[in-house]
Amino acid sequence: MARRYEQNKRYVGIDLAKRTMEVCILEGGRIARHGFKTDAEGRGRLIKLLRKSDTVAMELCCCALKL
Repeated sequence: MARRYEQNKRYVGIDLAKRTMEVCILEGGRIARHGFKTDAEGRGRLIKLLRKSDTVAMELCCCALKL
């Protein structure tokens, strides 16, 4: 069963690893992909990309955590 998404809504998926993150943004039926490092610069670039109205889902595993 296919899900229906709101046309005017952005959905952001973030796959977080220890040193990198992959970001996919679904907006209006189009997908944009971005790759960033998890350092301060990469996190800043991600923050500039996000909007307050975005629906965000994040995936990470225990290897992504800095102990």
